[in-house]
Amino acid sequence: ASGRSANELRFIDRGYNIHCTDLYKFKWFNNTKKLWPNYKFSILDIARKSSNKKYNKIIALSLIFIFDDDYLNKFFININKSLRNNGYLILDSAGSPDNFGSFFIHDVLLKFEIYIIQIVKSLSNFGSTKYSIIKYHHGYRRTDNEIITLARNNGFKLIEVNNYSFFTEFTRSYILSFIIKKIPLMRYLFKLLGKKIPYVRMFLFQKIKN
Repeated sequence: ASGRSANELRFIDRGYNIHCTDLYKFKWFNNTKKLWPNYKFSILDIARKSSNKKYNKIIALSLIFIFDDDYLNKFFININKSLRNNGYLILDSAGSPDNFGSFFIHDVLLKFEIYIIQIVKSLSNFGSTKYSIIKYHHGYRRTDNEIITLARNNGFKLIEVNNYSFFTEFTRSYILSFIIKKIPLMRYLFKLLGKKIPYVRMFLFQKIKN
């Protein structure tokens, strides 16, 4: 965690011993320290090395989607080394599961839409402005089982999984957003379908061995 969350700072006020890490020191770090002198922060790349200290609980949010399988495996290894025996890892998937629903939205529908948008914008400007599509790698989608298996292989057992945010993936689409806007009742249908592609999947793991 980066330490930029207001919730983390509120827990410090309540007397919890919280240590935050990130890849770099954020720009308002000094101001944060003035407000919360007990705020602890260090620079750490958990995919490359473990922490020098051991903790009872570690929270890693909006992170693992950027890791390929090798880096994710190293992540679990270093988290294990950073936890005390029987310590807990609270982890989110940072994206929807890798299944047909998420494949259709990301790899079919959204790709189709972006090319249509490119054509429409180019035609609307009568050639005066050229629009191109730039592709970026936005991370990896994984099934629950893939995440759980990697964790288990590195000394963790699954305690609990909870899913949230069933509507988020549909809002990425102009077409689906238009349908929902025009036919509000469709929102309930998409929320029902969204249970198969929750954007937020929360995992609670416990360290059982080194």
